[in-house]
Amino acid sequence: MKITFPMILDKLDHHTMGNNALFPADLCDIQGVVLLDAPLRAYNDKLLYILLRPDLLTALADMMPASLLFFQNNVWYYTGRMLNNQSVQVLESPWDPKTLSAEIQTIILNYRVVFEHLLTLIRDDAGLQSLTDAIAACLMNPVAVFARGLKLLSHSQNHAINEQYWLDTEIKGYLEMEGNTSYYLKEQAKLSAINKTPFIFYMEGMQYRVASNVIIKGNQEIGIIQVYEYDHTITQGTLDLIEAICPYLAIEMSKNGYVNFNNGTMDVQLIVDLLENKIDNLQMLKNRNLSLGLFDKFLFVLTLKPIESRFLVDEQLSKIRDQLNVILPFSNSLLYDKGIVSLISKYTDFPYDSEKETQLIALLREWNMCCGLSDSTHNILDTAKLYQQSLQAIKLGSLVAPGCCIYPYSHYALYDFLDYCQQNENIQSYHHPSVAILKEYDAKHQSALLRTLRTFINHQNNQMATVKQMYISRNTLLYRLNKIENLTNINLNDPDTLFHLQLTFKFMDYEKLMNSRPEKRTP
Repeated sequence: MKITFPMILDKLDHHTMGNNALFPADLCDIQGVVLLDAPLRAYNDKLLYILLRPDLLTALADMMPASLLFFQNNVWYYTGRMLNNQSVQVLESPWDPKTLSAEIQTIILNYRVVFEHLLTLIRDDAGLQSLTDAIAACLMNPVAVFARGLKLLSHSQNHAINEQYWLDTEIKGYLEMEGNTSYYLKEQAKLSAINKTPFIFYMEGMQYRVASNVIIKGNQEIGIIQVYEYDHTITQGTLDLIEAICPYLAIEMSKNGYVNFNNGTMDVQLIVDLLENKIDNLQMLKNRNLSLGLFDKFLFVLTLKPIESRFLVDEQLSKIRDQLNVILPFSNSLLYDKGIVSLISKYTDFPYDSEKETQLIALLREWNMCCGLSDSTHNILDTAKLYQQSLQAIKLGSLVAPGCCIYPYSHYALYDFLDYCQQNENIQSYHHPSVAILKEYDAKHQSALLRTLRTFINHQNNQMATVKQMYISRNTLLYRLNKIENLTNINLNDPDTLFHLQLTFKFMDYEKLMNSRPEKRTP
């Protein structure tokens, strides 16, 4: 990564800088140091040259290195083609050229060690939090990383800031600003993205200055880094180092799905289009500049709805959405159809752990809401299908297990199949004919043949388990089973017959469930 002279200067003792504007962010990449005792025909723009004899400066006028240090009157000056041959006082030091050269070479090597360490964290899947802590240690100031929508993705754990600006961001999970402050930050971020340079952000009322830079993947803005001037003064070298670090953040954020699921390239309208199945092929995704790297991750859809007919205004739903995004850091949530829809991207086949589930249940109970969780897929084009699964999970789960907060679709997939059958067919026509025969016989003779058959099938034809549950003798069970076979002419050892009967009983359960629903009152 690029090492600029201001970055080197930050590590030297007793230095003073001239006009910071003379050190543009696109300053040359310094990869080493060379002692210069005579003019050369050509210079390497990636080397910093240290002049041994100040009187040679005039001889270099026609052919100047990109970066040059020379010593005059106990002061080191920096000049060269990168500064249009202007000279800037940078260091008050009695060091001789060889000592200074050795010191700068050590600094360059140390920067390379830092960059290699950051790259190792990415290779070892240490995660965004570990990378953020390492960056904060390098910059010697607190660091926060936000998605493009200013959702807080991570912040350094090795610093403690008491300013309300930081504390509010940490608690809410978002960087929220009002009025002129928000406008100024956004305008500065736009210029930063265009010029690809960091900027200093400070408004009246803020305790600390903040160095910010837009994180870019390709030509797409995916987030922003903020470095708080807490322990060390932010210099031009700090800004250059932040710029050099941002590519590492872009790699990590892209690798872990943050780009697409935390208000990055996946904006609200894109999510709505996916939910409404308006994007149904890969080319349409590419046209929307969406990274297709999501296909190796599990995608879930979580939908939150108020219980029964409770109504929540958008302000309340927005607050719940923000809390949900904090609980589920791999999610992107939005207000949709009088509820909240959250897309969750995880490398594992489960969207949250037990701690997150506890927090989610507490949030749902606080707002008297429930949620439906879809199955998982690797294909983002399945978003509309997953959304329908989450809605069906709420609809059917509320009937089968009222009072629960979380309804996974996998628990109610069979009921969803039955619901589909009922919507499109007369499901009673698919009942096994023996069920009607046994119903009629039981009603006429006050017997329990149908219940006996169902209990027997539910226990996988286990006689002892059936006898135990029905509190009857084994002889009574055998008599009833023989009676059932004679009345219906079925073979209870035939797997197809057993499956048809089990499906019929599920149809009957579903019909009973639907008939027990309280009718909605029309206003």
